Amino acid sequence: MGWEDFNRTPYWDTVAHLEANHGKGINGSEMGSTCADCHTPDDMSLRVTRPAFINAMVSRGYEADERYGIKATQAEMRNHVCEQCHVEYYFKGKDKLLTFPWDTWPKDRPFKIEMMEAYYDRVAASGEFAKDWTHSTTKAPMLKMQHPEAEMTSSGRHTRDGVACVDCHMPKKMVNGEELTDHNLDSPLNDLVACKSCHSSQTEPEIRKMVQDVQRHTSGELNRAEVAILALIGDIKTVRQELALHKDFSSIKDKTEREAAISKAIEPALDMHRRASMRWDFVGAENSTGIHSPREAWRILDDAEKQAREGQILLNEAASKYGISFRLTSKGAIPVPPPVLHPGNIVGSEPPPITQQADNQCAP
Repeated sequence: MGWEDFNRTPYWDTVAHLEANHGKGINGSEMGSTCADCHTPDDMSLRVTRPAFINAMVSRGYEADERYGIKATQAEMRNHVCEQCHVEYYFKGKDKLLTFPWDTWPKDRPFKIEMMEAYYDRVAASGEFAKDWTHSTTKAPMLKMQHPEAEMTSSGRHTRDGVACVDCHMPKKMVNGEELTDHNLDSPLNDLVACKSCHSSQTEPEIRKMVQDVQRHTSGELNRAEVAILALIGDIKTVRQELALHKDFSSIKDKTEREAAISKAIEPALDMHRRASMRWDFVGAENSTGIHSPREAWRILDDAEKQAREGQILLNEAASKYGISFRLTSKGAIPVPPPVLHPGNIVGSEPPPITQQADNQCAP
């Protein structure tokens, strides 16, 4: 199809094209990653093949390479082959160009959420990309995080110690007397063979408890940030309703114009909703429940909660200019709702037991 046409074509149109030409199955519309996505065909050395990743790495200061995608050692490629997909991304411009928001992330540095925030602030100010979606209640222009494992893992202890993605998720195993790399891409917790290669002095129960303690605390922090964001959403809803009745806005007959005028009046609070939700979503969408970089995950979630509370203060200040007084929703006043499940769909499944346990223990 070519890179340009591929970006412009809706996902399900591509699936239909593959099915029509190659059938369903793993050699057709159900094909996932293959050997050639990560290995050069002639000698099986590691390479990266995703154009969006190569473009993003070049924007960070790396050098493109015709054979390997980018210039890097084979040891570095043990991370890069995974990082080319497990990332945050967005679709830029009318052609929906797949783009990683990385040019504010310096080469050979751990990622910080503020780097991505600066990127999205810049492209929003320039009119290049303003939002992934609009929140139906607050009308804030929102950002949807995808699966930023590459970004989160870069600041973790394992990365600092030289442990690569494949060391944990594709450990070496003996098969019929031969050492092979496991390509099942499982969680290390399934058999702990990867963990025990480094944590040899710890027992299996000790290793599992260490991971579970991190994930339990992360789930609690996610819960607290979510409660704060829900409180801000509820207060914005109240203020929007009050402002709609105020003479400065009720006189605007066009509903779209009236909503836009109200959004302008409370813009600082909407901005805090956007920033707090981005942080909460970043940790939630990252899929490790904090274990890839515990301290960074907790720092991000702490900031999310603080920004949600700051949003309430800014909202109160904006409302007072129009003579509107209301009581801010207090911390813990809004419980986190249970997940809405959709049986048969590929999304909406139950979270793992460890997460459910943490939710129950940390609920406000």
